[in-house]
Amino acid sequence: MQRAKIRAIVAILGCCMLLGGCSYEKNQQLTTASIQYPDGTVKSYQTTENINPFYGLSVTFSGSPGQGTAVFDTSGCTEIVKDNFKFTCKNNGKLKGGSKATITAEYDKDLFEKGGYKITCSQKKYIVSGVDFYPEKLENYDKDKLNKAIRRAAKSYIDDNIKNIRLEFESKLDHNQWSKSGSFNFTYNYHDISMIYNVNKNDISQNAYYIIYELSNELTCTEDMDSTTENPMKKGDEDTGWAYVVVGAQGIASQSDMTLTDAGVNFDTVKANAKTFTTLESAKSYCTYGGKYETYTEQFV
Repeated sequence: MQRAKIRAIVAILGCCMLLGGCSYEKNQQLTTASIQYPDGTVKSYQTTENINPFYGLSVTFSGSPGQGTAVFDTSGCTEIVKDNFKFTCKNNGKLKGGSKATITAEYDKDLFEKGGYKITCSQKKYIVSGVDFYPEKLENYDKDKLNKAIRRAAKSYIDDNIKNIRLEFESKLDHNQWSKSGSFNFTYNYHDISMIYNVNKNDISQNAYYIIYELSNELTCTEDMDSTTENPMKKGDEDTGWAYVVVGAQGIASQSDMTLTDAGVNFDTVKANAKTFTTLESAKSYCTYGGKYETYTEQFV
């Protein structure tokens, strides 16, 4: 029940900053509180003499990193609290997962003082959970869901571009153009070899997560190359080429249960941003740029 005509709401700050300070005293006797509102309305409530407005209040949080919102459910509160208290959250809409949210119970102080009732707690802090955040390290995180999303984009990229990916061949010959001529059969495979995670201390929403794939391409010459071709291959000659494919995403977020979310891993964006290199050193260099970043690496093999 909302009473728009109740006199100016007074928020009592600093009464109770810690969770433990807002405990509920059991076995208190119920009395009848009769509150007369400024418009002349009188309403009676069965309540305890000392009132903790947070008793029965449910607070939940949701939202994206740094934009968390507190939602209040007063269905479990007493009638006197439902009718006379309003709950607000400091920095609501800008809450971060794992931080503390300050919840304030606003009410008309004069009404309760005249009735002889004591409000035992007008402010309480809650740990924000359910709001994603950007982790600074990925140790002990379950990365399976994120890796699967990136691997799906990597597979699609490699399958679509295999004939155009430049390779460094075992023979040191450049067969990249030859392989497109129809004079070769080839098979290819790839596997992930390392994960690199960069943390930007100034803006962790830019944290970048990369997986490096080693791509191998086995070529078999199907007919003698023209003798005018530089370093011609004969029918049946074989060669192996390598490339390193880097696939990654930015702004990787985490949930309070130490699970990484793949919400920021847009398939088309990740696939479009895939890069290829002919050496592992150049691939790593692409991932481990300097500046205000710290880099963490895990090896898959």
